[in-house]
Amino acid sequence: MRFAWLAAVLGTGTLAYFGTGLRPIWPLLWLAPIPVLVVSTRLPGRTAALVAFAAWFLGQTNLAGYLFPVLPPLVALTILALPAVAFVASVVMYRAGDLRGSPLPAILGFASVWTSFELGLVLASPHGSFGSLAYTQVQALPVIQLVSVTGVLGVSFLVLLTSATLAQALSRRSLPAGVIGIWLTALLSSLAYGAVRLAGVFEPAGRIPVAAVSLDSTTNFFGSPRPEVVSAVVRSFETVVAAAARAGARVVVLPEKFVTTTAAQLARTEAQLAELAGRHRVILVAGVNLLDAPNRNLALTITPDGTIAGRYEKIRLIPGLEAGYAKGREPGLVTSTDPGFGVAICKDLDFPRDIRRYARARVPFLAVPAWDFIADGPLHARMAVVRGIEGGYSIVRAAHKGWVSISDPYGRMQWRATLPRESVMVAGTIPATAIPTLYEEAGDWFGPVPPLTVLLSIAHLLRPIGRGRRRP
Repeated sequence: MRFAWLAAVLGTGTLAYFGTGLRPIWPLLWLAPIPVLVVSTRLPGRTAALVAFAAWFLGQTNLAGYLFPVLPPLVALTILALPAVAFVASVVMYRAGDLRGSPLPAILGFASVWTSFELGLVLASPHGSFGSLAYTQVQALPVIQLVSVTGVLGVSFLVLLTSATLAQALSRRSLPAGVIGIWLTALLSSLAYGAVRLAGVFEPAGRIPVAAVSLDSTTNFFGSPRPEVVSAVVRSFETVVAAAARAGARVVVLPEKFVTTTAAQLARTEAQLAELAGRHRVILVAGVNLLDAPNRNLALTITPDGTIAGRYEKIRLIPGLEAGYAKGREPGLVTSTDPGFGVAICKDLDFPRDIRRYARARVPFLAVPAWDFIADGPLHARMAVVRGIEGGYSIVRAAHKGWVSISDPYGRMQWRATLPRESVMVAGTIPATAIPTLYEEAGDWFGPVPPLTVLLSIAHLLRPIGRGRRRP
């Protein structure tokens, strides 16, 4: 036991390092908490807390290379440390239940404390649900279907419930049948639901051909509203839009802020985009950086006959980078085209409650111009996939410096990474109608469950200890 704490730090830290972050290996997350949980009951309280913090902070350093180049050091450290603090609180709850001989409060308390932390992110963070463990599970398709019922909180809860149950099984000779039954019921019912959903039981009839395109070399001209630059950037997309049209796409999505213009020149820019859409007989959804007072981050929807069917204004702006931009208010619903659909922009998809408004409108898909930061492309693509599963619709996302992707309501995705001097196009067909989901109807109904479970666990642990209740 002398170096058990070190083994726990390295074990949990390594599993969390590779099981979370920008490119997670999803099964490792299910195992990551176990070394610290097992050791925590054999260490003094303060030592157990320090071990938990060190282990999870070590795991979070997988984001260091992404955060420190773009954020002030103190802000980056805070982003790494907050999840470690939440993990400490979760371990403290687990340890208290275990030492009192109460495995169920230990297990439920551990999962609920962390999930309550994620609920706080969803409600109050300027980055929305960024940081939820649910996004690590996108490749586990039967598991991630659960977000269509509970949102991201349910997936995080299920994963950590499993981790804590396995830790209890390793620490004890046997677990009460009721504890095993609760865990198996939660796990197997979730997997069964996911399997049924993936089997196509809810599959709608009809398909829509769509495409997402990008050309990263055009970002070299970002911020320049000179007419000759605008014309050159629009022309540069000619080849890739033509390829999308030849692939049969009826709707083609271009990246966020792919061109910069001014209020005085907006009509001219719209006319150029209308000419591009008309020449290839497609509906274009194009991100436009409008320099004005204040600036605006727009997504224009342009029909083949030149009609401006929508001017959506980005609602969720990036703190700091988009200071000076006006904030949009209403979701981007395009109803005058065939098909009708929704439009959002990049960071909007980090906020489940905002995007749920599109689900209530029963749109078949979201067209999403976006701009990633190279390293975080896979993460933001996964976050977009989860929004589609939650609402029961497809996502067509075109990003600069990231992933160009199409995903269906089940999270099955086609994607290509963007390259600096090469146009990228992904084309495919998606369901013509949305698939109803419980999350769409009930919203974050699961949100109150983790905090309530924490309160019930604390109430149980504050009861007087009966003779023989404390674990030796």
